[in-house]
Amino acid sequence: MKKTRYLSLFIAVLLLCGILSACNSAPQSADLCLPGLEWGQSIDDALTALGTSREDLGEDFYSETGGSSYALLRDQEVFGQKSAEIMLLFSSAYASAENTEEMVSTLCQITISYPDDADMDAVLEEMTKSFGEPAETVETYSLSSVSPTEYTSDNNNQYWAGPAISEAVDEAHQETLRENEEFSANLVPTQTEASIDDTLWENYLKTPVSTARWSTNYVSPTKALVSEEEWERLQEEMGFIEYPNTVVLDGALAVNTDADYIDIVRSLQEANASSASE
Repeated sequence: MKKTRYLSLFIAVLLLCGILSACNSAPQSADLCLPGLEWGQSIDDALTALGTSREDLGEDFYSETGGSSYALLRDQEVFGQKSAEIMLLFSSAYASAENTEEMVSTLCQITISYPDDADMDAVLEEMTKSFGEPAETVETYSLSSVSPTEYTSDNNNQYWAGPAISEAVDEAHQETLRENEEFSANLVPTQTEASIDDTLWENYLKTPVSTARWSTNYVSPTKALVSEEEWERLQEEMGFIEYPNTVVLDGALAVNTDADYIDIVRSLQEANASSASE
């Protein structure tokens, strides 16, 4: 039960960080995913691509019923250096507009942690080969504020961004998303009319559908939410380890702005509107 509670907290923070990410530089690679993997892959396809399975991982694979799942892979070489662990995060959604009882889990984020003695300059070099030159400045937007928060690449952190929502999603699908203010967190529509301010929406469309971060001073999002005593307990009881050398690849929006996903949102909105009028 404890593991479920803290996993839910951890996953919620990770997804929120990814959903609000945006960049003001020219787009880099379109996917920003780990070579050999794709955003939106099923659990089994992703694990097979990495030469493992749920059974092989044992306790290092965890799935919440009807919720998110994660897989931990240890001591694998990534971007030219041996990692301490790779965490694959999978989000869940309805299988289709016609099948709202079955949930499917798809790859939405990858966190790669490296030991203290890893050559992070070599990791950065390999990431640059895969993704292009890092962005100079990153801006995060939300649907509740017109003022962005800026993050600047420096000696300890480097950032990349894929294409913005405005470039990756056609206008018809953009309107579907706008009609459901909570689309990024919940497939069940709560409204059928646009209610997001025009300026907020225009800013939100600048958000890239995928992002990448290289860091040598990374701090776990979970640590920021709990007391120092609680963090120490989590480290001791659940094996939470702090790895300053970390790469985070986020494709939450690549999954949540996929055309199939948006069509499910539209179908559910229409069904909701029809039920409300009866």
